[in-house]
Amino acid sequence: MTVIAGVVERGRVWLAADSQATGGWDAHMRVEPKVYIKGPMVLGAAGSPREGQLIQHQMKLPDLPAGADLHEWMVLHFVEAMRSCLKQAGAMKISDSVERTTSTWLVGIRGRLFAIHSDLQVSERVDGFDAVGCGMDHALGALYVTKGSAGRRLDLAVNAAARFSAGVGGRVDIVKEPK
Repeated sequence: MTVIAGVVERGRVWLAADSQATGGWDAHMRVEPKVYIKGPMVLGAAGSPREGQLIQHQMKLPDLPAGADLHEWMVLHFVEAMRSCLKQAGAMKISDSVERTTSTWLVGIRGRLFAIHSDLQVSERVDGFDAVGCGMDHALGALYVTKGSAGRRLDLAVNAAARFSAGVGGRVDIVKEPK
């Protein structure tokens, strides 16, 4: 349970997340952020903390040629590297004969914001913002109606999700895509 929210501002992607981890009736605040920088990108995972740790610390990023179609690269190369890393660690699940992750992701790279869903589908909204996790609807609403800097909008979005979703809480961590 969590919320990861992202905004594209002036050609860079900003991500924010809450810091609460929940399981059943228990909740605790995590020391390690759910959003982070990995190479040229920013990532955030809503779902299994273990999957997020594997992608952050174990996954090898595939080469991204300068002129590559970014959506195609995400679908064919990035997601395959993600799937391979999670499968090797025993973190992929089979459900209805389909390989799935238990997490959803936001990934920002080259000023574009992608969502990766549990079936490893890649999507990109036209809005310039997105959110995943149990607080997604609250964060999307807040991002839709707010103006101002990416950092301010993301702080408002995560706090709106925390106000109205029991699965979201704690401090707000924000990262931005490296230049």
